[in-house]
Amino acid sequence: NASKEALDFMFSEPATIFSSKDAYITKSLPQRLLGNFYLNVKKPKIPTKLFTSEKTAINWLKRNN
Repeated sequence: NASKEALDFMFSEPATIFSSKDAYITKSLPQRLLGNFYLNVKKPKIPTKLFTSEKTAINWLKRNN
């Protein structure tokens, strides 16, 4: 569970300056649904996705698009 301040920082310019993409692993369907809702509302500056599998997340991060 992340605080509002932590979530705001995750999508701020200083937090994303060294990243080209962000991938987050969720452990449950409610986490993923809430996370996707937040991503749609907050609109991160860099491509950001939620995954249930670390392997899938890594593969997405390695893709060049």
